[in-house]
Amino acid sequence: MRRPDIQQAEQVLIAANADIVAARAAFFPRLSLTASLGYTSPAMGSPFDGAQRAWRFAPQLSVPLISAGRLRFGLRLAEVRESSAVVAYERAIETAFREMADGRAERETFAVQLEVQARTAASAERPAALSGLHFPAEPGGTSNFSMHSASSMQPGRHIWIRGAARSAMRWSCTKSWAAA
Repeated sequence: MRRPDIQQAEQVLIAANADIVAARAAFFPRLSLTASLGYTSPAMGSPFDGAQRAWRFAPQLSVPLISAGRLRFGLRLAEVRESSAVVAYERAIETAFREMADGRAERETFAVQLEVQARTAASAERPAALSGLHFPAEPGGTSNFSMHSASSMQPGRHIWIRGAARSAMRWSCTKSWAAA
């Protein structure tokens, strides 16, 4: 998924699982081995003489005897944090699905509204077309005023519908990327 909120929740969950592994590992004895090899020189004249070599080996074993309560508490804390991270991850996924569904519903609703507006504009064109068929000189014909008022409604409606369609496309592209 490309959503940063889901990626963040997933990384928090991975970190919480790693904390549990580390807390369990603290119950086991720890062995560390340290070794060093080098030369000692009492005088600068012969620093690499065979008798001047030095080495050291230091093993260390630590067993958690007294701190068992602290370790159990640390493990329990890591488990609680992990369950909290699971809930946050599930909530992030639910939010993503809800936002996707809302975006689709809004897009469909806007498409219906746009279609209704287009039909309204088309029906407004009809009186203008009919007004143009009548001659003003005929008795019962349409006056210049009604012909002008019928035709003056057209440009504004078309401009509004085109602007709304552009806005809808920009909005749906932005919304669908954010929801993906």
